Amino acid sequence: MEQIIQNIQQLIANELHDLEIMLETHAQSKSELANSVLSHILSASSKRIRPIVTILSALAHGFPQDQTEHLELACIIEYLHTASLLHDDVIDNSTVRRGKETAHTIWGNTASILAGDFLHAKAFQLTTDLNNYRIQRVLADTTEAVIEGELEHLYKNRNLRTSKFEYLNIISAKTAKLFMMSSQLGCMLASEDENGINHMAEYGHHLGMIFQIIDDCLDYDIGNQKMGKNTGQDIQEGKPTLPIILAYQNADPHDQTKLETMFRDNNTHIEDVMPYIEKTNALELCYTEAETAADLCRESLQSLPQTQYKNALEQLIDFALQRKH
Repeated sequence: MEQIIQNIQQLIANELHDLEIMLETHAQSKSELANSVLSHILSASSKRIRPIVTILSALAHGFPQDQTEHLELACIIEYLHTASLLHDDVIDNSTVRRGKETAHTIWGNTASILAGDFLHAKAFQLTTDLNNYRIQRVLADTTEAVIEGELEHLYKNRNLRTSKFEYLNIISAKTAKLFMMSSQLGCMLASEDENGINHMAEYGHHLGMIFQIIDDCLDYDIGNQKMGKNTGQDIQEGKPTLPIILAYQNADPHDQTKLETMFRDNNTHIEDVMPYIEKTNALELCYTEAETAADLCRESLQSLPQTQYKNALEQLIDFALQRKH
């Protein structure tokens, strides 16, 4: 699994090298506190999946490698993603991010939130340099959708009667939208073909759905010690994610009542609900959902000409499905 992402990173090694320089350069602030927070999170180990999707999408559609707009877009998207991580860690009270102590545990909640706000401002400042209204509109609409998705998920907190359909809509907004934007905008740089742009938007959407569904499953894998967040965090925080939703929907009425009671209790831990997850094969059902999304993801790439960049986009699907952290 790690070999897949390493091969992809090697394919666009020059672009990723230039991107890292860009990320560091544009994130410089007049505030030393902001610089400390941003250096901490941007230098942490990250596979840069969303920027990779942007770069590959652009190159797969013939965008010239000697130009830099695709890297600027990738930088903007990584800033938006990183801002969301800074904010999420405060909301979730997470202590570990990308293998390092979270920013808010070092500098406090206020500094972490304001550093995220700075990245949002910087991202939209950089969009003006692209001088492309369509791209600016997609960026603004996506940012709005991500925030609305997070708010809707918060609204459903400790509500185990959240349906699968409702949850898929939530993760479509809060997670898949950023992937969708990454692939869509990469294509838009190189092509004006609306069908092609729509196909790439579909690719990003389904890829994002896979990532979030697998994330949901990994949080219920009590044997996995490699994750960037603590296993069982979702159940402790009362987040209705796909495994517990499917366990509840497939449980008998007696077990449903037990699950609802446990889910409302702040002291419930992953070990308390795992018997119900296993009894209903909830994780297996989640992986089936992810496989369905993967099939749709592959379908969306069929019209692309066969290149090494298309191959890399296909390999990202396998990476998303197979990852263990």
